Parts: sequence; structure tokens; C-alpha cells
Amino acid sequence: MRVIFVFAIFLLVSCKNESTVTRSAYWWKTAFQWNQNDSITVHKLGLSKLYIRYFDVSSEPTGILPIAPIRGLASIPSEISVIPVVYITIDALRAMDDSSAVELAEKIVTMVQRMHTSSNQPLNEIQIDCDWTISTQKKYFALLTAIKKSYSGSVSATIRLHQIKFVQKSGIPPVDRGMLMFYNMGDPGKTGETNSIIDYPLIDSYTKKLSSYAIPLDFAFPLFSWGVLFRDDAMVGLIRDLSRDDLNESTIVSKIAPNRWKVQESGTIARVSVQTGDIIRLDDSSPKTVLRAARVAARRHNDSSRQSISFFQWDSTQINRFSTQNIVRLYEQFQ
Repeated sequence: MRVIFVFAIFLLVSCKNESTVTRSAYWWKTAFQWNQNDSITVHKLGLSKLYIRYFDVSSEPTGILPIAPIRGLASIPSEISVIPVVYITIDALRAMDDSSAVELAEKIVTMVQRMHTSSNQPLNEIQIDCDWTISTQKKYFALLTAIKKSYSGSVSATIRLHQIKFVQKSGIPPVDRGMLMFYNMGDPGKTGETNSIIDYPLIDSYTKKLSSYAIPLDFAFPLFSWGVLFRDDAMVGLIRDLSRDDLNESTIVSKIAPNRWKVQESGTIARVSVQTGDIIRLDDSSPKTVLRAARVAARRHNDSSRQSISFFQWDSTQINRFSTQNIVRLYEQFQ
């Protein structure tokens, strides 16, 4: 009888934990294109939500305007709920004056609502993405407040790790929830960086104040990688989506350190021109490091509310490289 009672409690707790996590991902491309393989992957992951970048807001010669809207929203599968995301550039915030927040908020909400009708889904939440600074905090928070007044649904905002670490200076955005982007921990341009995307030894210093953050938090973890190209000890640029296999299989580079390669012969790496003597540092998101980071986040921010756990971004190459099994393990850290 005691065994049955304990087992029943276990089932109740398991069901409760499973119900508090929504499995999600980010779509950050200029067009939404879905195929059968995507649907198969969704089924494997148990994913039910996509955060989709709808458009950017930028400072243009004619004013502060929405630009680069996504195409193809009508092809979104009905079984996946969609959260529109609007990216606000720092230049847009700097160009704002004290009286423009309300007008810009109305433009944003109106455009999101108009675009969202193509998805044939209810609009329950709008997410705003911006890496605000101390100097732009006042304008950004005024914009968020105006968006909440213009839109009756939930408003969330992305949060960077440095905004958790330095919360007293950064402030807490006036929104319903935050999405903590658990990556970009370092400066890619610094030659001494180990990994600018996610570096486990740095996580402790970034997350000490996580449990006391004043709004509920969701979490997004990286799947992506890039190569940082250095020439004469100065960063030249990023080689997007570069992988360890790309470098190991190249005949024009040689490995000189665990995540560094030296160019022996001028040519191209992942369609980027490189010169003899260049150094490439590979910054990646290994499953081992990401899962360790997720365990820290889950332990330090034990939230009983319904959390959305996400990865950045939905891309078949990134997903296959990380593996669906490891993405499921990522979600399970919060259950």
C-alpha cells in the first residue's frame, strides 16, 4: 500500500513538472519556410511554440521605422503557437525623443497585429528584443510602457546576462515576463577570450542575482557557432555558422590550440576570404557546455509558473549538429 501511495505522488509531481515547461525555439530568418522534415523534428522535440522575428525597428533617414518584415507567415503550421518578436536597434532608441515613445509604440503594435493576421492564430503576446544600455534605458522603458498601453495582451522582453549581473544599473524592464538569452558572454573581438558565446566558468558571476530578479523569466540557449577571424591581432569579422568539421576538413588551415586555427594559405573558409597568417578562433555551443549552463539556470531560478524554454535558432544544420536528443535533454533540465 505504501509503495502505491509513493508511486501516486511521483506521478502527480511528474505531471505537474511536465506541465510547467513549454518547449519552444526562435526563428530569426527573413522568410518563414516550413517543410516535412521540420514537422518531424517538431514531433521529436515535443515543441509547441516559435518566437518569430517579425521585423526590426531602425533609425532611417525618413525617421524611426519598422524595416525588414518577415515573409511567409501564412505557412506557419496550425499546431505551433507563434509569438511575434520585434527587434529594436540601439540607433532607434538614441534617435527617439521624449515625445516619440507613444507614436512608435502604436506603429509597432499596429504592424504586428496586421502581420499576425496571416498566421491565422490569436495574438496572445508580443516580445520586444533590445540590448539596451544604461544611456538608452529611460527611452527603452518608456517605449515598453507605451507598448503595454497600446496592446491588451502580454508583453515580454529579452534580457541579456549582463543586465542580470548589473541589474541595479540596467534596471528591470516594465513587462510581464523576461526571456533571458543565455549566451554572448564575452567580447568576440578580444584575442584572449575562450568562447564569446558561452563560457561555463563565467556563468557563476552572471547568475548570482538570478533568483531575485523581479519579473518571471524564461530561458533561451544557443545552438549556433561562429569563427572569429583575426588579422595582425585585430578582429576582422565573424564567420557565421562555422563548425569544427569545417576547420578540420580544410586544407588551408592548421590547428594550433583547442579552438584556434592558423591560415597557412590564402583562400576561403565557409565562403569567407582569409589570408595567410590569419587566426580563426572557433566559438561554439557544445551540448556539454549548454546542458551544464541549463542545469545552473534551472537550479538558480526555480520558477513554479509556466516557463518557456527555448533555443536560438531554428536551423536544420544547427539542430542536427547539436542533435534532437540533446535538445530534449535541454528542455528536461527544467522539468
